[in-house]
Amino acid sequence: MIDELAMVQDNLRILKLQRESMLNDFLPNDMGIPGKITDALYEKDKIVRRLYSNKYRIEWINGHWKQIEKIVNKISNEKDRKEYIVFFAKNFNLICDDHYKKYPEMTSYFFEQLEMQRKLINEMIITTDKIKANFTKLCNLQKIQNSQWENKIKEYKNGGKE
Repeated sequence: MIDELAMVQDNLRILKLQRESMLNDFLPNDMGIPGKITDALYEKDKIVRRLYSNKYRIEWINGHWKQIEKIVNKISNEKDRKEYIVFFAKNFNLICDDHYKKYPEMTSYFFEQLEMQRKLINEMIITTDKIKANFTKLCNLQKIQNSQWENKIKEYKNGGKE
């Protein structure tokens, strides 16, 4: 059985790491190389800038799951792994809810992708017997969505629409 305090501490550690990651992505590194989001900030086209921002936000959200995956992969007991994922998923839904309330300017495409992830997350919470399969699906979905964002940005730059 996993210690609930340890799960809370891990959740808080992941949130802290992701906040640090976001900050670092906006700042130049020690060698003066701009952070990974800096180019998007100087994009002339407002819509492309918005798409880059939305793409970054999804990547940042996905980073939370990448962190949890590292922790979960170290847990040998399947029941404990499930408990840990469900615990994180429930708390993670609060982050998603926050995006709906605080960031209505995000594109509908962003919310569609976020909703696909939430659907899998909620399935993990409700049907713990399928948690491993849904967790794998979530990780794969995140990879696919990253590629879709790249295509969406290229499409718009080539005259497409948001």
